[in-house]
Amino acid sequence: EGSARPHRLNTNTGGEGSARPPSIEHKHGRGRLRPHPTDVHAQSKYRLGLSLASQSPDLGSDEAPPSHLEILASHNPMSQPSVNTNSHESIVVTTTSDRLETLEQIACESVKQKLAACCQVSGPITSHYVWEGKTEASTEWQCQIKTTIDAYDALEKLIKSLHHYDEPEIVYFRIDGGSGSYLEWVADSVRSSD
Repeated sequence: EGSARPHRLNTNTGGEGSARPPSIEHKHGRGRLRPHPTDVHAQSKYRLGLSLASQSPDLGSDEAPPSHLEILASHNPMSQPSVNTNSHESIVVTTTSDRLETLEQIACESVKQKLAACCQVSGPITSHYVWEGKTEASTEWQCQIKTTIDAYDALEKLIKSLHHYDEPEIVYFRIDGGSGSYLEWVADSVRSSD
């Protein structure tokens, strides 16, 4: 008459009293041990390590094979230095308005005057801000303008001349990288300030 106890799965990786046998010590590809078939997580890392190892140059016989963590780190884009493919200082200028027609005019004139390669007007969006000491919320649209840093001053003047706000939002963000051919197109589409 013993008390009934719920069955617990023992997740030990092996050894005496383990619910499953230790990892099978078969050498497979670059001297790694193959994980036990029931260890799905280890199997996944193992397969990824083999896949990445097959892309690595062969090691000399004296060298120890890299661990799966070393292989993963060497193929992780976040561990690699970033490459700036923006040799033309492309930027994205953003402005907003509560009048769609204002932004459509800004977008059209920016492209027509070769101050921008392209513009997108999107929305509506809801903006929350403080104006003259009061918290406000309004429905607005947003215009994103792809241009170059060289054209920024002339573009800012154009936006201010066409905008109906006393103090319109005009900010820009540098494009640190992206499609090289797209950024070339942006630079070629925008007139230089010379």
